[in-house]
Amino acid sequence: MDKTVDILADQVSKYVLDKYKPEILIKISRKTCSTFDFYKATKLIELGKLLTEKEIAIYKKDFDEKSWLFKLSYKYGIKF
Repeated sequence: MDKTVDILADQVSKYVLDKYKPEILIKISRKTCSTFDFYKATKLIELGKLLTEKEIAIYKKDFDEKSWLFKLSYKYGIKF
């Protein structure tokens, strides 16, 4: 049952990420926990927060280095 849920979740995630490409993607290995490892939730949430802060800092640095046109297009939701 656990593997079936993992396979389904993988396929749905791939589909959604292909359809709606995020600007920032936080990756945590599927091997970190399984479906019923609820006791790991607090540690995984903390890990997610740390990785998110790191990725946002990288994104902001890259964003600041882009041209004014990119910044303006981002502000108004225009994609090239």
